Amino acid sequence: MGNTQKIKMALAILLLSQMMVFGQTAIPLVYDKEYTNDNFQLPGILPIDKLPEIATLPDPFAWADGSGRSTDFKDWKRHRFEIAHQLQHYELGMKPVTPRDSIEAILNNDTLRVIVHENGEVLLLTAPIKYPEGNGPFPAIIGIGRSTGALPEQLFDKRKIAQITFDFTQVMSHTQKRGNEPINRLYPEQTEMGSYCAWSWGISRLIDGLEKVEKKSRIDLSHLAISGCSFAGKMALFAGAFDERIALTIAQEPGGGGVNAWRVSETLENVETLGRTNYAWFLESMRQFAGKNVNRLPIDHHELAALIAPRALLVLGNTDYEWLAEESNYVSCQAARMVWKAFGIEDRMGFSIQGGHMHCMLPKSQYPEVEAFIDKFLLGKTYVDTFVTKADMFEDMDYLKWMPWANEIERLGEERLPYTKGAFATRRYRNLFAELGYKQKDIDKKLKSVFESVFYGPDKVYFEVGDSMAYISDIKNHDVRTEGMSYGLMIAVQFDRKDIFDRLWRWSKKYMQHQEGLLKGYFAWSCQTDGTRNAQGPASDGELYYVTSLIFASNRWGNSTGINYLAEAQNILNCSMQKIGMERVAPLINLEHQLITFTPDPFGGRFTDPSYHIPAFYEVWARWAEDGRSEFWRVCARKSREYLHKSIHPVTGLNPDYNNYDGTLLGSKRVIGDAFRFDSWRVPMNIALDYSWACADRKWQQEYGNKIQNFFYSQGIDSFVDQYNVDGTTVTELLDAGGYKKLRHSLGLVATTAAVSLVCTHDKSREFVDRLWNAKHVPYDDGYFDAYYDGLLRLFAFMHLSGNYRIIFPQGH
Repeated sequence: MGNTQKIKMALAILLLSQMMVFGQTAIPLVYDKEYTNDNFQLPGILPIDKLPEIATLPDPFAWADGSGRSTDFKDWKRHRFEIAHQLQHYELGMKPVTPRDSIEAILNNDTLRVIVHENGEVLLLTAPIKYPEGNGPFPAIIGIGRSTGALPEQLFDKRKIAQITFDFTQVMSHTQKRGNEPINRLYPEQTEMGSYCAWSWGISRLIDGLEKVEKKSRIDLSHLAISGCSFAGKMALFAGAFDERIALTIAQEPGGGGVNAWRVSETLENVETLGRTNYAWFLESMRQFAGKNVNRLPIDHHELAALIAPRALLVLGNTDYEWLAEESNYVSCQAARMVWKAFGIEDRMGFSIQGGHMHCMLPKSQYPEVEAFIDKFLLGKTYVDTFVTKADMFEDMDYLKWMPWANEIERLGEERLPYTKGAFATRRYRNLFAELGYKQKDIDKKLKSVFESVFYGPDKVYFEVGDSMAYISDIKNHDVRTEGMSYGLMIAVQFDRKDIFDRLWRWSKKYMQHQEGLLKGYFAWSCQTDGTRNAQGPASDGELYYVTSLIFASNRWGNSTGINYLAEAQNILNCSMQKIGMERVAPLINLEHQLITFTPDPFGGRFTDPSYHIPAFYEVWARWAEDGRSEFWRVCARKSREYLHKSIHPVTGLNPDYNNYDGTLLGSKRVIGDAFRFDSWRVPMNIALDYSWACADRKWQQEYGNKIQNFFYSQGIDSFVDQYNVDGTTVTELLDAGGYKKLRHSLGLVATTAAVSLVCTHDKSREFVDRLWNAKHVPYDDGYFDAYYDGLLRLFAFMHLSGNYRIIFPQGH
């Protein structure tokens, strides 16, 4: 087998691996061909007087022959074929097809030379490549005019991304003289082609050259990006649309003729419309669609952007320049994004439209969006959030009036949310706040505020100790608990705060974890703030969160930055299993029932706590703990779900704080145990998490969510209290909290009853979410204030409902 064949096979295997998600074929992120054409029948091409008028944006899912429409991904290839052909016929000219054997390529002194032979003529392309240190292969960006277009080079340098400069003048000048450009020597019969047709062709030939030099390129051909700004932003867009080997397109401030919809721009003043654009870039014949005739154009530029689907596209706008027509850009981005949304992959298309900066000078405020798309689609960091739709100036605009066909897509998007499949399969999470109409900027601000209040505000529960440690304190009880410490670890890894995580872990390991003896590997569940232990024994929920958080830390940050997170997680699990058969201590899991214990000892091992049951955590262990017990953890997940069915009251949806492994009440007649009290608050949120991540018990979980919200709604959505008997009757004896003994409308329970909205199918859910959004974390009327439990549950709920409580997959997966 030749080297070229080997490389193609390796690339195909890599691309196939990118399409697999836990045994299911997913939608590709990129292709290994310039154009995946299945030889569909060409759409009929009509003269302008025969074309129908379409006042709104054309439906990208409608067949060109008028025979119907399809939103199935399996039909998108044909849609792409039809849209691409129409765009080329009416706007650009046909992109020349160049046989592979007409191309030579040489890489010398970090410069790629591509020689194209056609029509007895030769065209030479030279592209300098800036390599990172190392051997590669490296992901790469093709920058138009400069190594990274107009994006800051440091964003790519620090990520070890190679940079390839495309000199477009080697193909066609900025203001072409038709018939007298370099490409015209090769294709003299296509002198009418627009520059964007020619420049797209040139970029494709550079990629051919990279393929030709094979391994010498040291470029990872499955992770190529392209970027440019202004007219070069349009160029990047056309290149990404017409070459499916480009994994990520970043179109920076492209303006009219780019993403902007011609139809929308025609309604604006002082902007680049179809009649005012530079016709060196397009076919002269496109002028016939100027003015009111724009409505006869059978396509528009939301469809140009959509040609990039299912690959990744980020559009950057700048509201400071009227000529750029960012209102048109916004509408067109929303319309294009409907395509990605219909396929359940809207995280692959984002837009950020902001002012306050010079043209083609990326402001620091847009760095996060660019970095997120680079990290996810060039570096394979699948956990990165790329749900980017930022355009504050246009948030109140009724963009849907331009796309009557989009209502169905909106419904499709809702159906495709991870509630027929969980995020283990889809890697998608609901942002319920956004679904209910809250603005993304307000959601981000609120989430940040809640996080800051827990960790840094005047009522914080996080305290740093020296240069390397920290603890989370249950302020009202004056101690440090494994519950809070492990919650803190989970929050830190979710927010990518390695500094916080490592500090909390070091404190936990030094003061709480037993390093020897019968309890080796376990954590003392309560300590004083100076590290003195109040109790030696563990509480199993702490270990549950410790293990899961450590695995996520390993997946996110690796194990070579000072703490081997995976080894620490494995140590906890292995030490637990080594306690099989001991008299005074036991494994975390009761092996007879395969359910988590209340405490792993002779007393607490006889029963369990419903709020300790998070089946999806076991799914995490099964995938990534690498402790040789994957099947056992999967069984534990299944058993835990079965147990929850038995633990929930069939009418109210309430559960006790503790119960037997068969779900029956303990009958202990103690204040704590048989009633729905403080521990129990966590169950609705835990079930929502399992639903969101695994979705393995969907029907029951949806019924549960509706049931428990119906109960609390019946008690008064603004007045339900925090302790009940499981049948919903009033408790006769109250459990105190921090020295206070009173029924109250507790913020922690407001938070978890809102979080369970993720699973619910009724309209009441909105009211629960709204109540959480508007709730204040302040002292109650009697002076009681719980910064710790109320604060942490409130933060978890905001993470859930904003789509920011996620499975953290290993890097590169």
